[in-house]
Amino acid sequence: MFSHTSASLIHRQFFLAIFCAAAQLPVFAQAIVFSDEFNNDQSLSHWSLRHILEGTPAQYTVLDSHQTTPGHLTIVPVQTPGWFSDGDAPLIFKSLSGNFSVHTRVTTRGIDNPAGAPTASFNSAGLMARDAGGVIAGAENHIMVNVGRQSSATGSETKTTINSTSQLLLEGGDHSGELVLCRVGEMFHAFRRLDGDADWVELQSYMRPDLPSELQVGMVVNAFGGADIQAEFDFIRALDTPSTAAECLPPVASQTDGDSIPDRFDNCMLLPNEAQRDTDGDGFGNACDADFNQDCVVNFVDLGLLRSAFFGDNPNYDLNNDGAVNFVDLGFLRLSFFSPPGPSGLASCQ
Repeated sequence: MFSHTSASLIHRQFFLAIFCAAAQLPVFAQAIVFSDEFNNDQSLSHWSLRHILEGTPAQYTVLDSHQTTPGHLTIVPVQTPGWFSDGDAPLIFKSLSGNFSVHTRVTTRGIDNPAGAPTASFNSAGLMARDAGGVIAGAENHIMVNVGRQSSATGSETKTTINSTSQLLLEGGDHSGELVLCRVGEMFHAFRRLDGDADWVELQSYMRPDLPSELQVGMVVNAFGGADIQAEFDFIRALDTPSTAAECLPPVASQTDGDSIPDRFDNCMLLPNEAQRDTDGDGFGNACDADFNQDCVVNFVDLGLLRSAFFGDNPNYDLNNDGAVNFVDLGFLRLSFFSPPGPSGLASCQ
């Protein structure tokens, strides 16, 4: 007889098997789960927002992906205490455990002069690794690196905060560029390559044995001296897990199709598609995804589906992003007939 006890045991074994399988995911797969190119207006649904988790005010007037600035996460904050001492500000994060290296490119703009830098002091944006226990006064612990308007000039800020006591390092430079925040054991390393920098520069390293293995890691914005910043994050990528500081930086990117997107993050590696448009969210860019029924082969079924959408504007069938489904899209389908979609650095067909 199949008893309730037997059913409970099967359920427990089933969930244990899923847990074990997840724990054995390749490091690269975990990096892909963290990484985001912000080329979809649903990207934010995969991220946690600090103010929602902690039940505090939102601290921004704009927070969206692929809307205000196509292909970017855009944040326009209100004036905030900023990430100093017990102060806080917008934080969009996912949890990471153990060693990690996170890479982003961020542009900071003035509100009234979008071509220039923010004008108010400590209006900046960048990366943070934070202990979730900072909700208690006197218990804020984090590492941060950002770029924008600092005290009186543009450049980068690197900061360590221990039990709500902050120490910061300011370095002059541009108000936009690339940042890396890396953890190797108990040591955290902050790097920048701002517009105008010849190469990567290690700004600072901090020994933080007090920080737990699991941290909130993601993107922050400051608006301390009045709100005059629009922050635009082009991407955020978890790089290969480092075992030394020398392994923190991104490798020289392999870009097969020449569209500036590294192959491992390119959803269509053989066709240039800078916008990385992927309207059905399957990891294959529209430019090389005529597999409309997602059975991993482009064939007569997909041809029939395209035919039914002809002369319409369904974005999933608009492969060249011209706003219409027509003979150009048929030509894209023909290129991949009897082949799988892609290839993509973010997904594969099995």
